[in-house]
Amino acid sequence: MAWLNANAGAIQAISSVFGIVVTTVLVIITARYVGLTKTLAEAANAQSKARSAELEARRQELKSMVSLLSSALESVPAASPRADTDRKMRNATSTDDFDFGRFRQLSAQQDPKLGEYAATVESPDRPGA
Repeated sequence: MAWLNANAGAIQAISSVFGIVVTTVLVIITARYVGLTKTLAEAANAQSKARSAELEARRQELKSMVSLLSSALESVPAASPRADTDRKMRNATSTDDFDFGRFRQLSAQQDPKLGEYAATVESPDRPGA
């Protein structure tokens, strides 16, 4: 106990230096952790933006497909005994190259119920299939 009393100032100085070293190490570790967290946050933001852009591209593709189907339907003449109905029908917009599977897939990605509706359009039982 006498030794501790005799060397109290030295022990206190060593403890202070040790506290400074520990604090410095903790500051360095915290700075690295902050940098890592920033990198992870930036990566998450980039991934989120890429996902949003991908979803928007799919929406635009679906919108384009809906527009094509709509114009194809509008080009089909109403049933009529007129002689030019056959000619109008032959000149109607074709859906032969339309990717009904992709249409169903994109629709289902927007909403499962839309996928069900799109499947009825894709169905081989649809008129003209």
